[in-house]
Amino acid sequence: MGSLERFLGKSKEIVIDGDKITLQPLKVKEMAEFNIKEPTPEQENALVKAMINLSIFGTSDKEIDELPLSVALQLIEEISKFNGFTDERVTKITEALRKRKSGK
Repeated sequence: MGSLERFLGKSKEIVIDGDKITLQPLKVKEMAEFNIKEPTPEQENALVKAMINLSIFGTSDKEIDELPLSVALQLIEEISKFNGFTDERVTKITEALRKRKSGK
């Protein structure tokens, strides 16, 4: 057992709209996908999909595309909290999702 192995794979269960979902932690090797300073709307969408795909096993892009924005927003907020993201880029993405949800 490596000295860091005890930290690997600690998941967290969350509840969204009464349903339990298990989040997996994002890994260091996946962080490059989130290194975009000023994401375009297309990149924001790709980042949302990547965050959900990497955090919730068994999801597909098609399934994520069909999520209501309110659920996607809750998922991104929970994933961000779980992984300790305090980055302004994540804030920008959640703000963009909120604007889309409200139709502004």
